[in-house]
Amino acid sequence: MKKLIYTTLILLSVCFTAQAQKTDRGISIDNFRTGITSETLDIRFDLKASDLKINCDGQLVMEFAVESADRRLILPVVVYSGKQRYHYERRREALSDSYHVQPYHIYKGVKNNKTYKLDYNISIPYYTWMMHASITYREYVHDCSGENHAGDGVLTADLNPAPVYVEPEIWKPDPALFANLVGFLDPEVEEVKARASMLELRINFPVNVTEVRPTYMGNPVELARADSLVGLLVSNSLIDIRGVNIRGYASPEGTYTNNERLARGRSEGFKKYMISKHPGNDYIRDARTSWVAEDWEGFGRMVEADNTIAQKQDVLAIVNDPNIAPDTKDKMLQNIVWWSSNYKIILKEMYPLLRRIELTVDYTIKNLTDAQARELLYIDPGMLSLDEMLRVARFYEPGSKQYREVYEIAAKQFPNNVVANNNAAAALLQEGNTVAALAYLEKIGDRESSYINLGAYYYISGDLDRALEYFNKAKAAGIPQGEHNLRLATPVQK
Repeated sequence: MKKLIYTTLILLSVCFTAQAQKTDRGISIDNFRTGITSETLDIRFDLKASDLKINCDGQLVMEFAVESADRRLILPVVVYSGKQRYHYERRREALSDSYHVQPYHIYKGVKNNKTYKLDYNISIPYYTWMMHASITYREYVHDCSGENHAGDGVLTADLNPAPVYVEPEIWKPDPALFANLVGFLDPEVEEVKARASMLELRINFPVNVTEVRPTYMGNPVELARADSLVGLLVSNSLIDIRGVNIRGYASPEGTYTNNERLARGRSEGFKKYMISKHPGNDYIRDARTSWVAEDWEGFGRMVEADNTIAQKQDVLAIVNDPNIAPDTKDKMLQNIVWWSSNYKIILKEMYPLLRRIELTVDYTIKNLTDAQARELLYIDPGMLSLDEMLRVARFYEPGSKQYREVYEIAAKQFPNNVVANNNAAAALLQEGNTVAALAYLEKIGDRESSYINLGAYYYISGDLDRALEYFNKAKAAGIPQGEHNLRLATPVQK
């Protein structure tokens, strides 16, 4: 059922002071007012200064700020400066290497018998921490003794907005709010980027032979894969190889003793081949070898995945039982009808898939500069940590195609990472793409870190009740953006 609600105007809050204020130095502040929208905080007031008693070497600085319990944003200052002091400050700034914020206005050569009036009017980005912030002022006097704090005060103690109402209409999501409703998470910095590349190689051996024969059957193709992996890693200046592991697997037919000999011999035979191909590589020379004499675990996975096998559970009960000796398993399986009637197929089609060499190279990747990260993101994203990827996003305009692509690449590279999936969903929701965003949100599930974007998803989808439900959950969980989103998304009723 469609809902009749009262929507909020672009101007969310207007605040006026009851009367003028006068500072310790005699400056009058009048007609103070603020305006808050979903994106900006507008501040405006009138300043009137007279009889300042500033000599030519002195200066009075009026500093204004937006303050919360733990943050303070200084606004452009107003400066009343004596003639000599003005020139002195300009020379000092010209000779300084530090950055100087441009004052709102500078009065040069202030005279004691003159009145100075100023309409102070600025607009700054509005952030959630400003919701209940105050606006304050401080006065500083500069003279030959240095800088002295001369006074302070509060222009408004709370920027809490008061909504303005208009006539009722049927509610619908406001696209202008999409970008403000989503939430991005910061990833943990990956101090050491440890990685491993593994190849499963189908090296063919003649019966009872452990020596690698490079030209035998399909070996040229498989060995080329191994040589390519090692070559690429060794030649990459951003990679430090930490170790190489070689593991040989044999299939269960025959005796366990002979299968262990074959698995061990073929693992060591493959190492000898790799040493001959890479004679100067210490990592290959020091490679660790291991072996699995009979890969019953791998065979069990094959049986589990094949729904055409009759008596599957009977076979698995024997195959997966760690208390049955390997040679005994083979004999017991002969008593199962399916096994005995399909044994030729097992020998020809299933067992050969268990005979393999696993080549694993462990390595670390050096930390990347922003320029390196931008270059590698699209050609080799595996070289980047998640925090390096998200640094690249800062180079693009939020809401742009490139901005969204960075987050989607990150989620593809780290498919099980909560931060990566959350941020990919947020980037898509900024564009209003709820279908693609939902795929990432479903990976995260219903958890505190996803409340903001789940609420944004439902808001953009047109389900206001579910949106407010999740924003309230976020608020209850202590997530500041929950209250911010409730204020933006909640329709205001008269």
